[in-house]
Amino acid sequence: MRADIEGVDEANRALGDELKRLGNLSERFVTKAAISIESNTMPYVPVDTSTLLNSSYRTVTRKGEGFEGKMGYGVDYAGYVHDAPGTLKGTNTPRDPSAPGRGDFWDPTGAPDFLTKGVEDFVQHDLDKILQSEFGA
Repeated sequence: MRADIEGVDEANRALGDELKRLGNLSERFVTKAAISIESNTMPYVPVDTSTLLNSSYRTVTRKGEGFEGKMGYGVDYAGYVHDAPGTLKGTNTPRDPSAPGRGDFWDPTGAPDFLTKGVEDFVQHDLDKILQSEFGA
């Protein structure tokens, strides 16, 4: 299921602008970028049963003369969790008062807009390193 998720389009546009100057991208570069975005996103994914976290996927496909990467989460509710307001974050509100072992909402590092935050972290911390290693840019 594909869902439109708030904030991701803007983050993807910023990433796309950064990459346009490179022209067609190599499969290796796109794969490294997708893996890095996935790893930057995972700390923000809220964990209850780990179903959402474990539904992560990434693909790299040929597009024209270059390659395109996609990364996301495959469970139907991923978009709803991403777009949740996060008003309970930091309030120590239990997910299920009858089962305190399930932890609190958004505990410990989970955050709304987790995909957007992962892309932003990638651009801020990892993109230049990957560009340098792949293109000497």
